[in-house]
Amino acid sequence: MYETNASLGPIVSGNILYGPSNVVSLGFNVEWESHKVGDPGIDKGKVNTVSLLPFAELRIHSGSFVHYYSLGVGININFFEEDSSLDPREINMDNTFAVKGGVGADYFLTPTLAFNVEVGWKLNTGDETLRGGGAGSVPRTFEFSSLSVLFGPRAYF
Repeated sequence: MYETNASLGPIVSGNILYGPSNVVSLGFNVEWESHKVGDPGIDKGKVNTVSLLPFAELRIHSGSFVHYYSLGVGININFFEEDSSLDPREINMDNTFAVKGGVGADYFLTPTLAFNVEVGWKLNTGDETLRGGGAGSVPRTFEFSSLSVLFGPRAYF
């Protein structure tokens, strides 16, 4: 069994939240991230992952600051884009179970606009199959779990 690992890459994240109370928020998170993959010295292409995660936040208010802990469970949809300079091959990646935990803070600039910072970890590990390029059919595992640092505006309506 072979293993595929990835490099650092960009992430874009968006949330929709509903606050049934001042302490608990329920939401839905959509994230996209991209990572180059390959073996040492060989760039095989890149993996794009779209994650769909319903989640809950436990929020602690302290003046203009709101600290929170979040936990979400959903699905990672993985797409492989091969490097065009490689031999013809096909890599099929499984969609995987996603779990994301995070800790963050909102600093409210106005009653409805906050600056947000969050650190999160997301599980994304599964199986892939490499076909073609003289390799036959090779089963492999991949480990694209990620540690992310997110920051930006957060609007409340």
